[in-house]
Amino acid sequence: MWISTLLISFLPEPVSVPVLGFLSSANVSRIGGSVTVSCESEQGSLPIQYTWYENNSSGHSNISNANELDLHCQSFNHQHHQYYCSASNQLGARSSAMVKVTVFNNGEICSYVTEINGTISGALWAEDKVRGVVGRAITIDCHYAPMYRSHTKYWCRSSSHQCTVLVETNGTQGQSGRRSIIDNPAQGIFTVTVEDLRSGESGWYRCGITTSGNNPTFVVYLRVSDEPVSVPVLGFLSPPNVSHLEGSASMSCESVKGSLPIQYSWYEKTPSMDSKISDTNKLDLHCQPFKHQLNQYYCKATNTLGTKSSETVNMSIYNRGGKYKYLMQLSHMGREYSCETFTTVSTASFMIWEVGRWLLFALLMISTISVMWFTRVTKTEFHCEWPPAIKHCRRI
Repeated sequence: MWISTLLISFLPEPVSVPVLGFLSSANVSRIGGSVTVSCESEQGSLPIQYTWYENNSSGHSNISNANELDLHCQSFNHQHHQYYCSASNQLGARSSAMVKVTVFNNGEICSYVTEINGTISGALWAEDKVRGVVGRAITIDCHYAPMYRSHTKYWCRSSSHQCTVLVETNGTQGQSGRRSIIDNPAQGIFTVTVEDLRSGESGWYRCGITTSGNNPTFVVYLRVSDEPVSVPVLGFLSPPNVSHLEGSASMSCESVKGSLPIQYSWYEKTPSMDSKISDTNKLDLHCQPFKHQLNQYYCKATNTLGTKSSETVNMSIYNRGGKYKYLMQLSHMGREYSCETFTTVSTASFMIWEVGRWLLFALLMISTISVMWFTRVTKTEFHCEWPPAIKHCRRI
């Protein structure tokens, strides 16, 4: 019986050059913001000790014995700072690349940018993931450090090889089709707006700043998706207590969420079945005699993902001597409207009525004159001599 023996030898390994990385988000332009930089040797026998140094005019000073370095405004005394990390084990030590920090102080506001091997943190940042809805608009705020106030800003679509500029500032703002960009140097923000989003616009984008050297950019992933409509919200469009001829009360219906386009329809509730009365998002209730004293209406909003109905608006009708008053109540909030009704006639009918009225007036005048003359004649007496002759008669 043979027994084989496997001999494993462990040889010590020196540390590799430490790799630096950002552990925190890049939004350090805010007051009190901080950035954490990590230092790690991916190869080398453990244990490994890490030490952070600041490189300044007087030499190299030890500032930390951890593998993470926290940078914040309170720790800066100058405009420019340089830091590096050292990793060491029993076989030696290796140093990392340099961390370069540029500080901007504007009164009480402190901001700074951090650069490692050309990668800049704090120069430019935004939300890294944003969500848009088909048919609606979206805005993305890109924040930047004060040193880039006068530079051109842009929004581009990123691919594996390049980033295609979609819109850029021309002065302080720019426009390109459905996209616009506005720069606010005082706040250090440029805002990108995209109208009428399409489902095919999901993907990777970048906020960017044009400089003479490396252009700072920040990657943003935009996801555009369909969304069902929300429950429509009703609102009054007419002021309350309106009193006028041929008056009307108007209500609006709107789903504040949901993919566009959205179709709206108004329905009236009846004992037998609900009947559609309008295909718009606005309902006009005109001053007219209504069939019932209580009328009920509601709105429906529809897109490709479904339909939602609004609450019901109740309208109570009161007829007071030809003047109609109606109370519209919505969610225990009521508004009262009043109006007067009259019959609208055409121009021809109006002319016929006017002519007839004047003819009737003329006939009445003629009749009155005739009656007065006849009465005067019947009351006149004559005295005649005998034998009677007209020439011998005189009026008494």
